[in-house]
Amino acid sequence: MSTKISLSKAIKIFHSSSWGILVIFIILISILSFFLYNNIYKAITQSEEIVVLQGQLALEPVDISLFRTILGRIENKKIGQTINFDNLKNPFLPYAVEED
Repeated sequence: MSTKISLSKAIKIFHSSSWGILVIFIILISILSFFLYNNIYKAITQSEEIVVLQGQLALEPVDISLFRTILGRIENKKIGQTINFDNLKNPFLPYAVEED
């Protein structure tokens, strides 16, 4: 007596039984649930978070001219001043060799 079942025979048994229909139904329900979760539920929760965060915005208007002035000063500080090397005093001048 052989206990081996061929693959085609196992597939036929699986298709003919009600368990096969139940497994396919469960797989379809899980795929549908995953799709609904990613495309509908997440969108609803994100829109709710946007509504909550809009209520927490600053109530005072921002002075744009002051903001631009401050940004300009910060940029000038990052760049630094230009140095005129011709006007700098040479500390090694007394020790420099004079060429004739």
